[in-house]
Amino acid sequence: MATLNLGNLTKYTDQLSGILLKESVLVGSTFDYISIQTGVKYADSINILTNSLTAAAGGCGTISPAGSTTLSQRSISVDAIKIEESVCVDEFEQYWIGQLAKEGSYNEMAPEVFNTLYLSNKVEKIGQLVEDIFWKASPSVRALIPGSGAGNLALASGILNTLLYTSATSSTVGATATGALTLATALNVVDNMIAQIPNDVLGAEDLTLFMSHANFRVLMNALRQGNYFTQYEGQKAHTWVLDNYTNTNVRVVATRGLNATDIMVLTPSSNLYLGTDSFGEARNGDGFQFWYDIRDNITYFRAKLKVGAQVAFPQYVVIKNS
Repeated sequence: MATLNLGNLTKYTDQLSGILLKESVLVGSTFDYISIQTGVKYADSINILTNSLTAAAGGCGTISPAGSTTLSQRSISVDAIKIEESVCVDEFEQYWIGQLAKEGSYNEMAPEVFNTLYLSNKVEKIGQLVEDIFWKASPSVRALIPGSGAGNLALASGILNTLLYTSATSSTVGATATGALTLATALNVVDNMIAQIPNDVLGAEDLTLFMSHANFRVLMNALRQGNYFTQYEGQKAHTWVLDNYTNTNVRVVATRGLNATDIMVLTPSSNLYLGTDSFGEARNGDGFQFWYDIRDNITYFRAKLKVGAQVAFPQYVVIKNS
């Protein structure tokens, strides 16, 4: 009986019928809450009005004006950032994805399935980048801010740099607790921060406590173990947001920009400003360029954006700096 000898063949793996998957990207949520100042080409101003009120006993007589109104400004500057990448479609021909290209040697663009996921992933990554820069960027290495002064986080100056390493630092309210939240300490740490909220903003509708995802997990577990069951009514389904923490007007938000830190920032969210030329550019790379260069036989990707951060009233910020 004749036998079939397949020993010289490589076992077949179907690489063409499956779908192309892109990596998961944790996109930040900070920009859903804070103030956005657009149209900033290089530097702009946050215009502020403050006044003092002086009362006097009633009665007749010559008017005697008292008190004052002050107009002031805080400068918000932006740094220009670009992302550039190149793709040589000819290199795909050596691999399975090249089989999805159209027939012929003059393929100017990669297969559509690649382009769609490539651009989608870039958009998400840009949002991720801007979130990280907004919180942790600094041109110099800062001991309290992990990753600052290096790589992407050296390209601009973020809000933590402003709150911890500028003249604004002397005005902020420093929380006494340090270190990561634990099940034993989480509720006390957060309660103590809330107790230090300045009186002038106690009634603010947008009081927000920003923290890392790790600390948010611990806080939620502490609420569960403390039998604060009603608090789960305030947690928005499938989100990292808790409204009305222990029946206060404080919203707790986990943000990727504070991941890898134990820093927590409590303030009216509108008090924090993202400066940018175009919010679409900063949020998702809107306006990016993706083109084929016939001379180089290369497909190029380019995104340009401007990012800056500022706080309008440093005195309304309670910060746990480590």
